[in-house]
This record gives sequence, structure tokens and C-alpha cells, in this order.
Amino acid sequence: LEQAAKDAEAANTQASSSAKAAVRAYWQKVANYRTASDQKAAAKEASDMAQREVLEAEFLHAAQSNAMAQALQEQAEADALKEKVESVQEYAAVFYEKLKEVREPEGNDMMK
Repeated sequence: LEQAAKDAEAANTQASSSAKAAVRAYWQKVANYRTASDQKAAAKEASDMAQREVLEAEFLHAAQSNAMAQALQEQAEADALKEKVESVQEYAAVFYEKLKEVREPEGNDMMK
């Protein structure tokens, strides 16, 4: 009987140790799952932040491209206006030269 009690106690101890090991393994798996879940959430947050930064960079690039195109358009308009002014100046110079010839016929062979 004494041997049976010792065997039962040994079996109980072994079962208790197995149960404790199973509980420890379960809690380790829970901890691993939580760690993996936290890492996944952090990676998702980093990914979302990177996507926001990409969108902001694309918006900034588009805005800068638009500003650059507008500046080039304004430069082209300014160049066209400058050419018109130069053309008017040339016309005015010719006009005043002809006016001078009309006012001073002695210097003009055709007006004599």
C-alpha cells in the first residue's frame, strides 16, 4: 500500500509538473502572440506614416511643378511683351526719323 501511495504521489507530481509546463508554454505563446501583434501594429503605423509622407511629397512636387510652369508661362509672356516694346521702339525711331525729314526738308533730297 505504501508503494502504491508513493507511485500515486510520483504520478501526481509528474502530472502536476506536466500541467505547470503546459501552462507556462501557453503563457509563453500568449506573450509571443502579443509581441507579434504589437510589432504588426507598429509596422502598420510606420507603413501608414510612410504613405502619408509619400502623398505629401507628391502634393508638394505637384505644387512646385505647377509653380514652375506658371513661372515659365509668366517669363514667356514677359519676353513676348519685351519683343513688342522693342518693335514699337523701332517703329517709333523710324517714325520720328521720317517726321524729322518732313520738318527739315533741306536735308531731304526728295523734299527739294
